[in-house]
Amino acid sequence: MKKLKTLICFAVFAVAMLLSVWAITPLTAYAIDQDYNITIADKDGSTTVGVDITTENYEDVLGDGTVSYDPTTNTLTLNNYVYNGEGLVGDAVPCAITADTPIEGLTILLVGTNSITVSGGGSAGMAFFGGGGLTVKGNGSLVINAGAYGIVLVESSDGINIDGGNIHITTTEAMSAGIMALDFVMTSGDLKITASTVGIGTSKEDGICINGGSVEIGTAVGGYSFIYMDTDLNPVKPDTSNYVGDYNMTAGVNTNGSDASEFNEGYLSSYKYIKIASVHIHDYGTTWKSDENNHWKKCACGEETEKAEHEDGDSDDLCDECGYDMTVEEESESESESETESESTSQESASEVESSSQGGTTSESLSESQPKLEEPKGGLSGGAIAGIVVGSVAVAGVGGFALVWFVIKKKSFADLIAVFKKK
Repeated sequence: MKKLKTLICFAVFAVAMLLSVWAITPLTAYAIDQDYNITIADKDGSTTVGVDITTENYEDVLGDGTVSYDPTTNTLTLNNYVYNGEGLVGDAVPCAITADTPIEGLTILLVGTNSITVSGGGSAGMAFFGGGGLTVKGNGSLVINAGAYGIVLVESSDGINIDGGNIHITTTEAMSAGIMALDFVMTSGDLKITASTVGIGTSKEDGICINGGSVEIGTAVGGYSFIYMDTDLNPVKPDTSNYVGDYNMTAGVNTNGSDASEFNEGYLSSYKYIKIASVHIHDYGTTWKSDENNHWKKCACGEETEKAEHEDGDSDDLCDECGYDMTVEEESESESESETESESTSQESASEVESSSQGGTTSESLSESQPKLEEPKGGLSGGAIAGIVVGSVAVAGVGGFALVWFVIKKKSFADLIAVFKKK
């Protein structure tokens, strides 16, 4: 009995210890392997592998910096991501990227040049499931080549919003679509779709809104650039009533748009090509631009108009058209004339100095130009006179020495030689 009580006490203590450990353990310890329900296709040699985004790898999903995820904003960043293969074959729709989008939606941020090619039958570039919608934005580009769909949202309570980027989608199967979703909104960016059947299709009536950017669609079937899907495929004209700025809408019966002209809704079912793009309309305003000679008006894009010279018909020193102060121009001209005169004077002075130095008007030049006076014929030069003096002194010296040596001292020539030999 005593042993039983001991075992019971030990068991109760053990349970208490487990409960205390559970209570003080941070919740993050149980979130280490959290899966964000996003899978990215990667290549291991020639084999496609699916990499799930988790709390362990979300900062660099594939280990090469091309895919990352921010769980706080539900933003998936594609930075020069490239995939070419059969896609994630185990999924309902073979694709390169798939996700169960959270109810608050998923954002894809495009950075750099991204490319997705999925060659499997019934394939898609990207397929999304769940309640949330999808927003694509950024300054990068994305090229998608797939069989059945470019981008598809399945069983979603929201649609797709293109809010930037340069996106080019091509689908090749006989029954295919560029984009399929509950609804579609284009806010900015550039979207081009080439599809065998449908360009953009929505399951919500009046669900295609183009509010900005550029959309260009070419299909093999007339009338299917934009469709509303219920029990049938119904060609529709997209809603452009909220387009920001001015736009131009063209269409044609050739898929490549070679015959495109102004859109006419009466031919909607025949069009295989439709393009909606913003156009720039010059706004020159009412403010004049001017310089000392002319005035003009200028659009923000740099285009100029109404350029003309200033005129002062009423002699009030103001331009009659733009109000430019004409005295500024006169002062400028006076200053210019003064500068010209000053330069002319300086040049003349310089010319005189040059002429003086080169033409011989200095005293030195004058003296050089004077004819030299000839010395009188028969007279001695200064050099000759000096030579005579030196010679005379030498003769006198020799004569005096001879007088003293030979006459007074009565010495002979032999005695003179003997003196030099001693020295």
